[in-house]
Amino acid sequence: MKNVPQLRRQIVEFGKRLYKRDYVGGAEGNISVRLDRAKVLITPAGKCLGYLKPSEMVIISSGGKKISGKFSQSSEYRLHLDIYNHRRDINAVCHAHPICSTAFAVAGIALDKMILPEIICALGVIPLVDYGTPGTPELFEKMADIVDCHDAFLLKNHGMVTLGTNLDDAFNKMEMVERYARILITASILGKPSQLPKQLAAKIPGYDKVKLQMASSKTKRKKLI
Repeated sequence: MKNVPQLRRQIVEFGKRLYKRDYVGGAEGNISVRLDRAKVLITPAGKCLGYLKPSEMVIISSGGKKISGKFSQSSEYRLHLDIYNHRRDINAVCHAHPICSTAFAVAGIALDKMILPEIICALGVIPLVDYGTPGTPELFEKMADIVDCHDAFLLKNHGMVTLGTNLDDAFNKMEMVERYARILITASILGKPSQLPKQLAAKIPGYDKVKLQMASSKTKRKKLI
């Protein structure tokens, strides 16, 4: 078992960061960390992430049952559990509604172009996941075929989810994607964003991940057809 008191405090800190950066508002968003194979620590339902207290976190089982906590777990706990069940390398999940990246999700535009080397290196491409009703198994079902090769997802008409080995990692990916989205919107105002030619993009460390992601997306599209 990990240091639960410390993780409670960390979730509070990252909740504040999300709120201060305007990635969430009101009772939006949710954060979780994997404690072990059988337990997950997650934010409570109906609470603003910017004003959480360590004591308000909820511990749930890998099956979704509440183990401890005075509040109910986030209504989107199923999404977190499904991700952990499919990705043993992931120990933290962050879901929020950053304005620029969520705007891409609402517009139905994936962040899948070869434009910034840092994004290619760290994340590859950020896919757009078809709409799934929040708080239901549908949400994960829409990303199940590609969850193994992506760490960041735009949720159509909803928001964004990032996965990490720890909270720092998950939050940093959230921040990178949102900044990327802001850059693309600004570039679109100035003109047409310039894509890197394939031969240049292929030289960037991490491009092999992009090829794997693209292959996975093509497989998913074939299944849908």
